[in-house]
This record gives sequence, structure tokens and C-alpha cells, in this order.
Amino acid sequence: MHGCIMSFHPQANTLSRLCTMLLLQPHPVLVSICLRPYRLHQADESFLTGRLQVCEKYAQLTLDVREAQRGRQAYLKNQAQALHKQCDLEYLQLLDAAFLLKVQLASTQPLAPELLHQVGTTITEHAGAPQLIESDLISAAFLGGYDVYRPQTPDEARRARRNLQEMAFDPVAPGLAPAGMEHLLYLFDVSEAVAAFRLPLPLPGEFPGLATTMYQPKAAPVDLPKEGLFLGHHWQTHRPRPVYLPHPDRRRHLYVIGKTGTGKSTFLLNLILQDLQAGFGLGLIDPHGEVVDEILPCIPKEREQDVVYFDPQDADHVVGLNLLQCQNTFEKEFAINYLIEVFDILYDLRQTGGPIFEQYMRNALQLLLDQPEDFTATVLEVPRLFQDPDFRRLLLDRTVNPYARRFWQQEAERAGGDLSLRNVSPYITSKLTRFIYNDILRAILGQRRSTIDFRTIMDQRKILLVDLRKGLLGETNSQFVGMLVVGKIFAATLSRTLAAEKSSLPDFYLYVDECQNLATPTMANILSEARKYGLALVLANQYIGQLKDYVLEGILGNVGSLVSFRVGVADAEVLSKEFARVVSENDLLGLSNFTSYVRLLVGGSVTAPFDLSTVLPAKASRPKAVDRIRQLSRTNYTRPRAEVEAEVRHYWL
Repeated sequence: MHGCIMSFHPQANTLSRLCTMLLLQPHPVLVSICLRPYRLHQADESFLTGRLQVCEKYAQLTLDVREAQRGRQAYLKNQAQALHKQCDLEYLQLLDAAFLLKVQLASTQPLAPELLHQVGTTITEHAGAPQLIESDLISAAFLGGYDVYRPQTPDEARRARRNLQEMAFDPVAPGLAPAGMEHLLYLFDVSEAVAAFRLPLPLPGEFPGLATTMYQPKAAPVDLPKEGLFLGHHWQTHRPRPVYLPHPDRRRHLYVIGKTGTGKSTFLLNLILQDLQAGFGLGLIDPHGEVVDEILPCIPKEREQDVVYFDPQDADHVVGLNLLQCQNTFEKEFAINYLIEVFDILYDLRQTGGPIFEQYMRNALQLLLDQPEDFTATVLEVPRLFQDPDFRRLLLDRTVNPYARRFWQQEAERAGGDLSLRNVSPYITSKLTRFIYNDILRAILGQRRSTIDFRTIMDQRKILLVDLRKGLLGETNSQFVGMLVVGKIFAATLSRTLAAEKSSLPDFYLYVDECQNLATPTMANILSEARKYGLALVLANQYIGQLKDYVLEGILGNVGSLVSFRVGVADAEVLSKEFARVVSENDLLGLSNFTSYVRLLVGGSVTAPFDLSTVLPAKASRPKAVDRIRQLSRTNYTRPRAEVEAEVRHYWL
């Protein structure tokens, strides 16, 4: 295909349509566009000036007075003048910058004429679809065009294939140029040569083999913070602009959502590593263990003693976790309510429990907690309370709570029929047996004293890493341990209300990946209170449907900053509203990996949403230090398994 004098102005939408058509062909179509800079030779200039002289000759034609010839001569003179003007402009442009341009199409099957003409009319848009943009072109008689030539002979076919393979300009199609000037067939000025290279971005759809942008960038506010937690870059006029979240605004929490593989874990890792380097106190609850594995080699040497590594699958070194270890009435009430919430989430008590379960479980926990100071209960004592009358009688004699004593003596032990204690006991204890008879969980839950003081972790800026990879534990057991850890952290947070100088307490940043597994009504409620006690949450999950309604309402109603990676259709509808419809649903559906939309809370005010590109974290890795860090944590926060098992058997058997 070759062109002649023309003014090219293809539009993005026409080129996009062309690419779509080529990709939808039943057989592969190769489009080869060759462009080569060219300097005019003496012969080229002589030929072009010769054209100008011919045009001048006819442009200066004197009109005959005879009426019969006047119309014909006037038309010829006008055409010569227009052609002279066009040739003069082309000559000047070719002297400035000339190019050889050739477009070839090839396929394993014969190409339809409609396809060839579609390519031609797209590149030479004024000729193929004359929607003139420049008004002065309307008066021009030479608007260009294109020719399509198929090789007619075996020799022409060989030359065409060689041109295609070597990107050469050996003329194949016959032309009107004199001998030695055949290359004029491919000669264009710069404004015409670039027409074939106008890329169709953005495309209206995503096509295989083409890297396309399926979302619309949104400009960031001009007054973004200059310091704080570095989130990533906002690209503005092809320049990266750093985006920070001020540390005081982190107390209003951060919510991160996006499909798996879109970059959430990398984003969280980048934030955590910054907190490590800054010396902040932080906690990570990792359901997969991958982020923990990335963090351990990056612990700064000066902070190795701060690491509290909770690995439930450590066979020989056991962390103790006793939610029933309480110091005051407030902590006792919190422990009872939280444990009932945990069992409700694990077993859906509305379907399998009802008020009877809550009544018996609440009174059992109350009886175990309201004992003299020389006795500290664990959740392992709950089944024993129902199964062992002597143990229950001992607790009733020692309890300082008359209301719990009255329930067990006057109601539970006297009930008959289906509600008799003998019939109700299996119904209650069955919810706990899966944890008690698991060797790993029994050792963790059966210790009288927790080996980890969560309040100390928060106040002394330590590093809590909870590795909940399912492995040996299983999904439900891992979820149960995770919720107990979250409960202990929340209890420690609320205990800060008794501190004399709350404002002097250091902030503690808690990262919870896959937060739907650990979300309870308490988590939803504490979102509005935690900032008062220096707890800042970073919650992440894959899609909104994983969250209970009360948790979703708590997050969207209380979280200050929102980061959304690519999501599904249902989530896009909800999040588009959260972004005040500035970000459309299609934008959220079309985000590239490691790209997100962000709405920040800065200085108590919400920014307009804008796009953010996350960055790979800068890691100073020390793999050899991992074993030493783990051993330090074992020494400080675990007990030997044999010792723990002996203690549990002493109380249980």
C-alpha cells in the first residue's frame, strides 16, 4: 500500500477500531510499518523543482477571450495554482525532514479487500473518512488517498517477502516516477509519516497481546502531606509524586481491599518495614505466614530483642495464651463477652446454639473467673465444670459471686428433662472439645499464665509477629487462635484507659491481613474507640462479601483512609460510592496490578480520591539473623512443651 500527496490526521478512536478488527480476524494478520529517515539527493530536488516549474507554467496561463475555451482554461489555471501551492509546501517540508514509509500486510490466508481498505482509510483518514478538521483543507483539491497493490508475479512476491523480512524499500508496485526515482513512491514528510504510529490509547477494551490502560487516572490534591508513612507514588505529568499518610491520621485506621495477586501484601510489607525502621511498636497477624517470612530477615539488629514471635506450630516451645487471666471486673466482663462472640462466629449460635448456650456458657465463665486470687482458670476448665460434679462443687463453695452460685444450685442442677444438666452438658462441651483434644492448642490454651503481656508489647514499642499459617493447625483452629490474640490486644488497649497520662502512651500499629477471619462485633465497635488509646489498625481483605454486615458498617463508618486495588463487580459498586462517584465502577474493575485508588484522611479532612502506584519495599535483609531472632523470642516468651503438658495433666486428670 502506498500513498500520494495528502494530509494525514488519524484519530485515536479510528486506530483503536482498526486494532480491534485486526485482532478479531479468524487468521493472524501481520501489519508491518517501516519508517526510515531520508535525506533528499540532488536528483530528488531536481525532480521536485521540476514539478514546481510545470505548475508555474500552467498557473501563469493567459486566458483566451473566446467564450468556448474560457471555462476549460480557467479550470486548468485554478488547478495548476492549487497544485503549485501544495507542491511548494511539500517541497519545503521534505527539505526539513523526509522519511520513507511503507505499510505491508501479510497473512496465511488471502486478505479481504474490505480489510485492506479499512487499513488505508484509517491511516489516511481525510481520504477514507473526510471529516475535515482544518477548514482551509476544504478548498484544497488534493486531499490525498492511498493505493493497494497485491504482488502479481512470483518475482514481485519474492521482493515483497524480502522487504517484509529485511524491512527494505525495494519497490514492488509499478509507479509513474522516472527510472531511478522509484523510491518517491514511499517518500513522505514528517506530518504524514507519523500517522501510522499514532497508538490507540486508551483503548475501549482489553485485547490479548496489548498492554492497555483500563482505568482513568485521577489527579491528587496539590496540598498532599510532605511527611509521614510513605504509601507510594502518584504520577503527575510523567513525574512521580510521593504520597504520605501523616502518623496522627493513622489513628483513624486504614482499610485495604483488593483481589488476590493485585499487590496488597507488597503494599502491607512496605508499610511494616517503614514502621520497623522508625522504631514504632507494631503487630502483624498473618494468616498465610508469607509476610512474616519476609519481615524476619529485615528486623534491624538493634530491635532483635523487641521481637515477640508467636508460632503455634513450634513443636517444642509453646506460647501461653489465656484469655481468662484477668485483673479486674472490667477485664472479666470483656473476656466473657468476647469468648461468646468467638463461638458465635465459629459455630453460628443463632442456628446451633441459641439462648441456652449463651446462658450456660456465660455462667460457666463467670463461675470460673469469680474465684479467689490463688486460682486462675483457663478455657480447658469449662468442659470439666460440666462433666465433674466434684470440681463444680468446689468452685461453687469458693466463688465470690452469689449470682453465679444461685444459677448453678437453683436452676442448672435442678432442671429436668431436655434441659437437665446431664443433657445440656454435651451440647456445651462439644463446642470446645476440638480445641482441647488438639495437642498444639491444648498446650497454648491450658497455661495458667500467658507468656505474652500484650500491654507491655504496646507500651514498650515491641514487635508482635503472629504466624497463623494453617499447616498443622487447620483453618478453624488457626482462626480461633487469631481471634484470641486480637481479643488480648483489644483488652490491653482498653486497659490503657486507666493510665494517668494517656497522651504519653506510644501508638501501636496493628496489621491484620484477611481480617474477615478475625472480625467480631468487638472489632467493629473498637474501631471508633481505639484511636483514643493509641491503637491504629490496618485491615486488609479480598472482597466485601467476606465481611459480616456489622463489620463492614464499622469499617466504612469509622476508617479514615481507604486504599482499593482491583476489585470485583459487586465491590466496585459499593466502593465507587465511598469514593463519592469520582472513581467509576469501571475504573475499579480495570486497575492494573500494584495500582490503586486512595482516599486519605489528612488533618481530619478527607482528600479527593486519586490513583496511587505502590513500590517494591527497600529491604535490608539479614537471613542469618532469623534463627537468632526466633531463639531470643523462644527464650523470652515460650515454655518447654513437656513442662506445659505436665502442668495441664496435673489440673485436668
